[in-house]
Order: sequence, then structure tokens, then C-alpha cells
Amino acid sequence: MRTVTKWTDCARRVAGSLCVRTSETVCSICDAEKNLSAIGDQFDSGECDRLDASAYSVMDMVALSWARLGWGRFLQGDNLAASQFLDAAWQLSHSGTVANRLARVYEKTGARDRAQHMYALAAVAGGIAAQNSREQVIKMNPATADKALALANSELQKMRAIVLPTLSAKTSAARFILMFDNSSSADRVQFLDGDEALQNQTDALQKADFSIKFPDVSSIRIILVGAVSCASSGCRFEIQPLNSMQQGGVPQLAGTRNQ
Repeated sequence: MRTVTKWTDCARRVAGSLCVRTSETVCSICDAEKNLSAIGDQFDSGECDRLDASAYSVMDMVALSWARLGWGRFLQGDNLAASQFLDAAWQLSHSGTVANRLARVYEKTGARDRAQHMYALAAVAGGIAAQNSREQVIKMNPATADKALALANSELQKMRAIVLPTLSAKTSAARFILMFDNSSSADRVQFLDGDEALQNQTDALQKADFSIKFPDVSSIRIILVGAVSCASSGCRFEIQPLNSMQQGGVPQLAGTRNQ
């Protein structure tokens, strides 16, 4: 349990809302809000506006803070805010743990079809919640469980790999970094490395539609890194997992010990 010294003005404001369970939840919400505010300031100042590895690494904290804020709001009974922040965290991180939490929000609100769908996505995304998620898919509707899992697997692959028009007649590959500003289409695209034949093909990436959600209006941008690969079958952009997901990391969400 964190000490009372962590109860800032933010904590007192959050504590004034209904259904606060523990000071841990309050502090987790306030820490997440503080982190997001600091990151927004970095984008405003231009510090994170550079399309480089340093700016991309900030996305781990964005996804984690959105996830913690969403889960904290769920524990307080604010299901709308919970679903918005958890959905944004899921779209950015593709974390099975976050998807499982979002499914629980949908289940709590009675949206059983959406809950089963998110449990299925959580199951195929993997992670420590994968087995529980698979069990929930079966429990909610045994007759449609196999189909739900198959559809979820296909959907997850489409989220991770965006189909592009033919950009090169020969087999080629290159990495790009993209920035999104409250939109599902990239505002900026920059070539990183790879085949020079693809270096000037940024327009196709800017026209593509990505599975990206912003939970609220803020100064935070989303930055993605990925690789364009072209072959005889066509071209696609495969999104690179966040650093934390590559390392097998799992977001530590507020109040999970007793849930």
C-alpha cells in the first residue's frame, strides 16, 4: 500500500468520485494521469516530435498508462471511461492482458457478444491471461467458441499487418516510422532503412487506415514502427510490437491482486 504522501490534489479529486475501493486504485489513476500529462508536454515542446527510436519508446508508457487508467476507472464503476482507455491501450499494445480487462468491462455492462469477442482476442494474443480468456470464451457460449477464436485470430493478424497497394515490382523491404495525431491515418511518415526502391513510398502509408484509438483529446501522438515488405503476392506493412511486448512484458494494472 502506498503512503498517504502520495495523495496529491489529483488523488483527492479522484477520491471524491463514487465507488473508490482502495488508495492503491486512486494512486494508480493519478500516476497514470501524471505520466500522460508529462508525455503530452513532451509532445507540445517538440521533445517527442522527432520520429526516432527515443520517441517510439515512449509508446510503452502511453499504452501502460492508458491501461492502468482504464482499469482504475473500471474499479471505480466508470465503465464508459474504462472501455475508452482500455480499448486505446489494446489497439496500441495488442496485449492479451489488456484485452482480457476490456472483455471484463464489456461483460460487466451486459455486452456479452462484445465480451466474448474480446476474450477471444485476448486468448489468441497470448500472455498470462490467455488460458483464462479461452475458458471465458467457451463459458459464455460453447456453441460459438471455436468460431469466435478463429475469427479473432484472423482479426488480430489484420491489425498487425496492413495490406498496401503494389509499391514495387520486385521483392523488397524497408522500415518506416509513423506518427498519428488524433486520427487513424498517419500524419507523418519517415523512411528508416531498407531498400531504397521503397524510400519514396510514404504516400501509401499515409493513406492507409490503422486500428488506432485515442481515448480523449490531448497532445499525445501515437508513434508506430514497422516494415513494408513487397513480393509477387503484393505489399503489406507489418507493425513492430512495442518494446515491452517484444520482451514478453505484461502491463501491471491497478487492483489486479484481488480481482
